[in-house]
Amino acid sequence: MTVEEQKTKRAAYYREWYNNNKNKVKEYDKRIYNKKYEYLTINNAKRRQTIKIKAMELLGGLFCKKCGYTDIRALQIDHVKGGGSKETKKIQTMGVYKKIINDPSCRADYQVLCANCNRIKVFTNKEFVKRRVSKDDK
Repeated sequence: MTVEEQKTKRAAYYREWYNNNKNKVKEYDKRIYNKKYEYLTINNAKRRQTIKIKAMELLGGLFCKKCGYTDIRALQIDHVKGGGSKETKKIQTMGVYKKIINDPSCRADYQVLCANCNRIKVFTNKEFVKRRVSKDDK
């Protein structure tokens, strides 16, 4: 038997086995997917948190520049001159963090603020994105 005949015979066997055991294969795939999903979800969250902390440390530390708040869950990276929502839409949050880590020249454009100080700054400087008003909303 030639190599090509062996490959063809093996492929036919696997195809037949798969057709006879589709439910078994689906159960196995589902079980493996669920295990991997849990693992990846946990590891991605840890990786994102590590990148966020590294970026904030490069900006001066893990505390709010205005009030000194230190809980990492409420700390945010703020664009000093505004316009952060436009940039975040383009390169997403992780892109901003990675930009801060990889490009030392851009660090002067960012600061670490807590969520409250950041919202107050947005409101007082009128940095919020203006929503288009349609004729139906009037």
